[in-house]
Amino acid sequence: MNSSARAALPSPTWRSMALLATLGALASAPAAAFTWSDTSIHYAYGNDFREPGVTDANGRAAQIAKQIVSFTHTDGYAYGTNFFNVDMLMSNKADPANNGNTGATEFYATYRHQLSLNAVTGSNLFTRGPLRDVSIAAGFDLNTKNTAFAPEKRMFVVGPTLQFDVPGFWNVSLLFRTERNYNGIVGQSVRFSNTAMMETAWSIPFQIGSTPLHFEGFANVIAPKGQDGFGAQTRTEILLHPKVMLDVGHWLNLKARTLEAGVGWEYWYNKFGSDHHRVPGAIQSTAFVEAAVHF
Repeated sequence: MNSSARAALPSPTWRSMALLATLGALASAPAAAFTWSDTSIHYAYGNDFREPGVTDANGRAAQIAKQIVSFTHTDGYAYGTNFFNVDMLMSNKADPANNGNTGATEFYATYRHQLSLNAVTGSNLFTRGPLRDVSIAAGFDLNTKNTAFAPEKRMFVVGPTLQFDVPGFWNVSLLFRTERNYNGIVGQSVRFSNTAMMETAWSIPFQIGSTPLHFEGFANVIAPKGQDGFGAQTRTEILLHPKVMLDVGHWLNLKARTLEAGVGWEYWYNKFGSDHHRVPGAIQSTAFVEAAVHF
């Protein structure tokens, strides 16, 4: 199949089907299986995103507006937690779809499971100093996007997670990662070198007066992963995504965190491992606004 056909529409693979089956299982599992759960839908907008190699008429990195709709489910059970998220990222025409008439659409899914070592051992052995617990994390990232590049990211990770004893949560994972992707420009799959990844996520509650807010977000650091599909060496990749979310529902007498709105900032250095000295669009810095509804 040529790259044009592959990129015309996001097409499911067997791994994508497995991911959807996982989502179905989470959605249909009996509530009693969870000690807690949260499901939410988010909408975010920013007007200054970047994509490596996507340029304007002057050859500079294109300024891309994106609308992002996310479905997020998290839950806890006797031995650990599950996190599942699917983003639909809709670009304007500055990031064109393969036919060039519309902006591109990307689907990006993430799943992480954390197995609590305190729960498995039936002890508090892993509660020490600033640590609440230590877990073993495993999961995957999958994506597809209907551009000429036609990416099909398949990343799998495993490693320990340090859970810090803070209000809310703050987790830091040290992961082994393996990744395969597709490069529609050269028309072949790319198997990156296995490498290390640091992944952190947090959600810390605080108040201004009587108004509840949360400082939350995530960050990733990925070590170089060998050559990309064009034969260039990849570089260390850093992604920061902090935000402050306001509990708007508090003013409407709704249950805590039912309705939220906030602002954030996303910074991406050497995006996808591309060398920002060589590739336009490999550094991204954009503010965004976000709204969320929790069920």
